[in-house]
This record gives sequence, structure tokens and C-alpha cells, in this order.
Amino acid sequence: MKKNINQKFFNVQAFKYDGELYRQWNGVKVIDENDDYVCCLLYKTKVNEKNKQKWIIKEPTLWFFSKKNFFNMTIVQRKTGLHYYINLASPFFIENENIKYIDFDFDIKIYPNKPFQIVDHYDFQKNKEKWYNVDLINTIYQNLVIIAKKYQTRENVFDEFYIHNLFQSLIILKEIDIKSFDLE
Repeated sequence: MKKNINQKFFNVQAFKYDGELYRQWNGVKVIDENDDYVCCLLYKTKVNEKNKQKWIIKEPTLWFFSKKNFFNMTIVQRKTGLHYYINLASPFFIENENIKYIDFDFDIKIYPNKPFQIVDHYDFQKNKEKWYNVDLINTIYQNLVIIAKKYQTRENVFDEFYIHNLFQSLIILKEIDIKSFDLE
């Protein structure tokens, strides 16, 4: 982990393509950065929904924002293994201590011993007719292929050893408590 960006907190704001803010995470901690990703920690993070619902993330969750591709992903470590939730989304940008991105309503779940699952595809189909141009649609589908290839080759954030070491480092640095994991 790079020390020069540790201890930096941001809010993360997710927008729909029409510019509507639909979710905000408050107090997201940037814990690592490399040429490909910015990695954040969600733990005891407050979340505000568009519908005024509020909740707190109780499990330590890694959130990777791709610097080169159109997606971000959260990873939770559970007793069954690593659980991935991937948002096909615009590249992120930072403005006034906020990490911001546009969600394209096309998500992927990857859970241990389960097939690669595409979710929200109906929302994507509906919204692409309203807002997305052909170039953006092609980019989104190209990024779906990129994700599948990275997953198949266990590249970078799909390398379980890398992710387990990152969680282990957070435990050693006392950023998270081993008891906070659903490992029993």
C-alpha cells in the first residue's frame, strides 16, 4: 500500500446518466493506488440513497475504481470466498473531495461456485434507448469483455492472493478488525 495517499477520505457520488445523484457514500477511505486502480475501503461507511434511505456498510469492503476502463467494483471477503459486484460505469473523476461517476445500470455479480451473473440488464436496455449513444453502448459491451477476460486470467483485482493480502494488510494496520468479517 502506498503511504502517500493513505488517510485520505472522500465521499463517493453515483449519478445516473441524466445527472441525477442517486447514491452517496460518506467517509470512503483511499487505501491504495497503482497505474490501473484506486482502491478504497468501505467500512462503517454511511450511505445515503436518493429516496432518503440511509444505511451503514458493516462488512469491510474493498472498492476499486478503474483508471483505464469503464467499471468499478466492490469486493467482500466471506467464508465462502470473495464476492465481487461490478458496476459498468464511467471513468471516475474527483471534484471537491468527491469521487464521482455515472452508473450505466449494467452490473455483474461474481460469487464463489456460481456463474458470472449479469444483473440490471433490463434497466440498461431501457435506459440505453433514452440516453446512450452507439459509441457509449459499444464501449460498455467492450468493457464487459475486458472484465470477463480479466476474471478468466485472474488478472489484478481478480487475483485472490492479491486481494487476501490487501485485506490482511488492513488487519495488520488496524484499519479493520478480523471479527468484522463474516468468516464463521
